[in-house]
Amino acid sequence: MRAAVVVAGSLAAVLGCGGGTGGADDALEPERPAPAEVAAAVTARIEATPSVRDTIRSVGDAGADLRILYAGETDQLIWFANSTPRPVLDSLLDALEHADRHGLDPAAYDAEGLRAARRALDSLPRTAERLAALDVGASLGALQYFRALAVGQVVPAAMGFAMQPAREGVDVPALVRAARDAGTLTPVVDSILPVRPGYRRMV
Repeated sequence: MRAAVVVAGSLAAVLGCGGGTGGADDALEPERPAPAEVAAAVTARIEATPSVRDTIRSVGDAGADLRILYAGETDQLIWFANSTPRPVLDSLLDALEHADRHGLDPAAYDAEGLRAARRALDSLPRTAERLAALDVGASLGALQYFRALAVGQVVPAAMGFAMQPAREGVDVPALVRAARDAGTLTPVVDSILPVRPGYRRMV
């Protein structure tokens, strides 16, 4: 949750920065900031994400997961092609906003803040900072959402239960990248949802 709070606060701050409101030309043909600026902004966002594993909740190491996810990205951004949002970004935001369908809290993934940042791109200049804030925030939300679906939200042993998680050793960054590359979350989500009939009927 702490990582999500950090990103949520920074998203709110960045919505108003950069100056100007953008015009019709900006919306039709947004300019991409210099790659070096984008890379620096993304790196700063990742470095600001706490790299701490929660021993109670199965949130993983958010900072480490982000570094793994972005390490292989030559274009610096996961959810954008140049400075244009990939359609799968909106699918991700929809999933986070409706995380309660799986018994999860949308606020844990800053669903509202991410949606506001996405809308702001339609009227504000697409600066390196704005692109990085939304891209890293969306990646963090996706990592935590997929992990919660795959292994649950708590570590059983930490709660006094002598049982193993439903899955162990899940490569969550690979799941996020697979969803991005496929252009849809559906196959990945279907592959990691609990297989118990009762759960399937619930959702």
